[in-house]
Amino acid sequence: MERSSEVMGRRRPLVNKVQAVDELRDLAAQGTPPFAAALLPAHLRLVRELIRWCGTLAAAREAAGLPDGRPAPATRHEVIHALRQLREVGVDIGPERLHVLGEDALVAAAAQYWPDLHTARVAAGIIKTGRWQPPQGVPKRRRLAPETAFAELRAMADRLGRTPARHEVPVELSRSLVSMFGGWEKGITAAGLPLHKARVNRGRAGN
Repeated sequence: MERSSEVMGRRRPLVNKVQAVDELRDLAAQGTPPFAAALLPAHLRLVRELIRWCGTLAAAREAAGLPDGRPAPATRHEVIHALRQLREVGVDIGPERLHVLGEDALVAAAAQYWPDLHTARVAAGIIKTGRWQPPQGVPKRRRLAPETAFAELRAMADRLGRTPARHEVPVELSRSLVSMFGGWEKGITAAGLPLHKARVNRGRAGN
């Protein structure tokens, strides 16, 4: 028995760049702005396909002939408002994520007021800065301040010539980043460093 392509309510994936760009253009004609804050979360599938085919949402807009006419945020308040809008639609605020979502102007605007995106997120109330308190009787673990953790991580990256892997940094630094950001890779992204890709040894066993 043949099954419909729409079985179980699933939509067929967009099969090429032209189809994805056309859908973005159609949505814009219907009144949905071609920006992450307007497209997400309702059009998450489309956003993923556009990034897959075009690399970034900004490149997808360009391919669709949809110029970004938004004025860049000019004040702290405008930057904070834009960051909160993106967080409300589920965007995990980080330099790489904002780049692929076509929000480079927002990142540049934030850099005028804060040393990094973590500090900007704190100012926007997106990250809580309260320290974790262990249960009574359990010794407290020292947690580094964000600026200290970032400085140590960037210094190690300078020495290595790349982003360090988690096992290459002191335990205190690793635990601090995980505690503050909910994961090692999220901490790396908040520090403005590219993610470290471990090399896989494909050799010996299969030969």
